[in-house]
Amino acid sequence: MAAALKTGEMNSTIKFIADILKSDSVRILIYEGERDGCCGPAGTNQWLNKMHKMYWPAGKSFFYDYEPWMINSVHQGEFRTFPKGSSLGKATLSEVVVYGAGHLLPMDEPEAALKMLNDFIGVEPSI
Repeated sequence: MAAALKTGEMNSTIKFIADILKSDSVRILIYEGERDGCCGPAGTNQWLNKMHKMYWPAGKSFFYDYEPWMINSVHQGEFRTFPKGSSLGKATLSEVVVYGAGHLLPMDEPEAALKMLNDFIGVEPSI
């Protein structure tokens, strides 16, 4: 991984992530606060669309629709998982958008951040 990122942080990781999704069984979590003006949902969606167009085989479905993400029966955000119906690899990429949070999501919504990580690692699997 270090070699792939050696060229600097401003280079896109699209090809790197696309290669992982096609070959490995790694689970990837991307999260953002809905109020993040730096790298929030709009930028993530643009990045995922670009990866889909550049590296995914034509005709292969990529996106699931967002689903409600709940904490104690309260709608706290949305999540979706990629790739949809892919037979290219066993990897998945999950995206979580947390309501009420900005760029520093764990500081803005600590309960949501903990729940998100617990869901992802399997303590309370739902992502």
